[in-house]
Amino acid sequence: MSKGRIGLIVYLGDDPQKILDHAKNLGFDNIQAGLPHERFFEGVGREELKAIIERSGLEITTQFIGFEGEDYSTIQRIHETGGFVPKKQREKRTALARRVVDLAAYLGIPQVAAHIGFIPQDRHDPDYADLTVRIREIGQLCKKHGMTLAFETGQEKATTLVQFIHDVGLENIRVNFDPANMILYGSGDPLEAVDVVGQYVGGVHGKDARWAEPGKRGKEWGTEVPLGEGDAHWPELIAKLKALGYTGPITIEREISGDQQVEDIKRARAFLEKYW
Repeated sequence: MSKGRIGLIVYLGDDPQKILDHAKNLGFDNIQAGLPHERFFEGVGREELKAIIERSGLEITTQFIGFEGEDYSTIQRIHETGGFVPKKQREKRTALARRVVDLAAYLGIPQVAAHIGFIPQDRHDPDYADLTVRIREIGQLCKKHGMTLAFETGQEKATTLVQFIHDVGLENIRVNFDPANMILYGSGDPLEAVDVVGQYVGGVHGKDARWAEPGKRGKEWGTEVPLGEGDAHWPELIAKLKALGYTGPITIEREISGDQQVEDIKRARAFLEKYW
């Protein structure tokens, strides 16, 4: 049996050389990347970034878009501030997404991903229509460059996400499947969700979490834990991904810092290697 690929999520920030060296030193050959500093978006800066990436030998499988002003202190706050949904931020964030797509195309990254935000439940809401138009615009720009646009799971139920994909109506839309996010947000069982979004999976996050207490799910955060110690049921999940024909990497994400993060990443990789 051939080994599946395992990657790492990193945030390029203002010192991408240091970050990529760290990923290489941990033994990874592919990553999903958070945004670099503003200076790397244009001109000499992005030429420098491209050279750094090429020298590293690392493959960036997905460029992730995060937005200034997103507040993860509570589920209610991220509901109000997350993704493209906040009306006051929508134009600014759409403009940033266009710039990120342009940068990713220049760097040869095949996929851009983002949280849409909490998609309105009412498809007849004018705001739903506007959101669909904005996301379609970004997806069409990705398509122009031969890239895919991936929506990350967690902030909405899997059925809502798939309906939104249908309404956007582009064949280059994918799902960046994060089973732990489904648990953290209380939005659905990841084993059931992967069956719903399966045909669209274009990336997978290797992360785990435990549910919030019954009655508090969807109102209070679940708890992120080391991969294999939570409620995502990774062995069963991997079996489902294999059955769906998914052959991309599982990209480890551990949202803590310091030495413990490094240890948990190493343990996550060892765990995944047993099944993937």
